[in-house]
Amino acid sequence: MSTLQYSPVAPRIAIGQLHPADGPLQFYWRPYVGLETTAVHDAAGDPDLMQQPDAADVYVKVASQLRAFERLFVTPELTEFRQLRGDKSSHGLAELAIEFVVSETKNGDVRTSVELALVNGTRAPAYEREHSIAVTLGFKF
Repeated sequence: MSTLQYSPVAPRIAIGQLHPADGPLQFYWRPYVGLETTAVHDAAGDPDLMQQPDAADVYVKVASQLRAFERLFVTPELTEFRQLRGDKSSHGLAELAIEFVVSETKNGDVRTSVELALVNGTRAPAYEREHSIAVTLGFKF
């Protein structure tokens, strides 16, 4: 998969930079426009992938993050894709990650965290609906 995307930075309206710069609650957001291409080298017998072994989509995405007390990170992303090949349909993808920082290093980097991630939508190249929930325990050594 290859991705080419653009996103502006505009600190005055919190695009790409935390706002406010300090305090218990911080927020930033970022809009994206991009192109995503995928090539399937082994369809593993999937008839849909054998008929269309590659995909190209243009997309717009809005991603944001709310930080609370430097321990809780809530990160929603909404993406709308438009297929450039195949049936040229549109499809959406909604993702939400909630991360809780359990411990930090002396430098303030995340050492241990727990994350809950929810995904609902459609991804290339198979364009099948995806509904998933993942729980992750992260350690930094």
